[in-house]
Amino acid sequence: MRRSFFDERYKAVVGYIGQLLVWLAGCLLLPLASGLIFHQISRIEIVAFLVPSTVSLAAGLVLWKSLRPTGIVPIGRPEAALVVTIVWALATLLGALPF
Repeated sequence: MRRSFFDERYKAVVGYIGQLLVWLAGCLLLPLASGLIFHQISRIEIVAFLVPSTVSLAAGLVLWKSLRPTGIVPIGRPEAALVVTIVWALATLLGALPF
């Protein structure tokens, strides 16, 4: 019983990370949309924005859909801090990917 509780909490952590990576993919597309609207972006810059956004979206969907818990699982402060730390690190790496 106790082991399954911890397994569900870790699945919840991974599921939250996946959800936030999907949101990050959307945020990475905002500068691309702005550049396209105002016609101030080149083909190389389009690829530079699409690559990290696609990587973030693909990784986020895989984590979110395949490893989410079966029901509602409350997480505590340590798990929430872990989610925030991992997502900030991944956002930094994915944001720097085109450079």
